[in-house]
Amino acid sequence: MTWGKAKSGFLEEVQKEFGNELPKKPDLAEDLIPYIRDFEILNSFRTFKDGRPNRITLTDIASFCSLFPVDDKEKFVRIMRSLDLAYLEKSKK
Repeated sequence: MTWGKAKSGFLEEVQKEFGNELPKKPDLAEDLIPYIRDFEILNSFRTFKDGRPNRITLTDIASFCSLFPVDDKEKFVRIMRSLDLAYLEKSKK
């Protein structure tokens, strides 16, 4: 694996962890794709403190729901909170 000098350290770490094959991207159910798109929009408004991401606020989610059509707001909030928790857990690593 080579990719110039600047990226070679990164690629060596990836190769140590995964060998020569990168992990496959997980399949995503079609009905979840709009939620991922919406999460990406909400994620762009995330704040940070001391270089660490903060939770997406319920106020931000409510603002999103007032700007964009959301059929089931309760389900939407639960999914956004779950995605946010997963994002925060991943960012700790």
